[in-house]
Formats: sequence, C-alpha cells, structure tokens
Amino acid sequence: MLGLPDERFGETVAAAVQLTGGWDLDGEALRAHVRGSLAGYKVPRQVVAVPEVTRGPNGKIDIPRIRALLAQSATPA
Repeated sequence: MLGLPDERFGETVAAAVQLTGGWDLDGEALRAHVRGSLAGYKVPRQVVAVPEVTRGPNGKIDIPRIRALLAQSATPA
C-alpha cells in the first residue's frame, strides 16, 4: 500500500496486489477484510492487480514503478 495524489485529501491510499494461483481480485472483499484490522483512513480506496510486484537489487519493493502502475489504472477494483 502506498499513497497517491488526491485533490480532496492530498493523498489517498492505494494497494497493488500480485495475484497467484488463479485467484481473481475482489477489491471490495479485500477492503472489507482489512477494515477489521486497520483504521478507516488506512483502508485502500483503490486496489489494482499487477502482474508482478517488482523489487530492486536491495530486495525492497520498487515503489516508483508500483506508483506508476497504480496511477495508470483508471478504474479501482
């Protein structure tokens, strides 16, 4: 999860999900699941399936690439 620019709030929470094993993305079910353990403002407003969550040479998530994939996605899941 990371923040994307938002006109109203400054930033909004978005999540990139790498699906494996033939799973389908149900954004509403994912949001309902995390609502049980996160504060409401931390629940992602946008959930997007990505082909791969890429990592840099140091093993950390490639945040600029994921942010670009999320920004390209026009429709939240």
